Amino acid sequence: MGIDQLNIIGLSENPDLLSYGIDYIWKCWGSESNFEFYKDAIGNAAKTAASVPEFYIATLAGEIVGCVALITNDLNSRQDLFPWLACLYVDEKYRNRNIAGQLMDRVLTDAAKGGIFKVYLSTDLENFYEKKGWKKNGICYNMEGLPFTVYEKPTGVQI
Repeated sequence: MGIDQLNIIGLSENPDLLSYGIDYIWKCWGSESNFEFYKDAIGNAAKTAASVPEFYIATLAGEIVGCVALITNDLNSRQDLFPWLACLYVDEKYRNRNIAGQLMDRVLTDAAKGGIFKVYLSTDLENFYEKKGWKKNGICYNMEGLPFTVYEKPTGVQI
């Protein structure tokens, strides 16, 4: 399968894929006890015409192979920052094909279309996002008090 077959779909743009997207994102990021959280969050995001929030899936030949989201809050201590790239995941067998890069680019492009100047993310991964042009912004803490690095990246919107 060539990377040229990759489709990145915003779930608000394609309600027929909403239940598949919810299930995929929950399986990547959720737990046994929080399916309703993901269903409610993604389902309500799909109802808004705003650029934030939005959840995306990546498909190759009709198979979902990755996901990402642009959300208002990533459940961390940096409530002063907005919006957040979250839920980035690519199935292991499809990694190292720049699918994650294309997912991030789609989020940044859509954020720019919405007039957003910067996007943030929090992670415990080192070096991955820096290779993709993200810059360290600082530290945040999750609800358990664990520290994570905050990164930021301009969307390209000019003042």
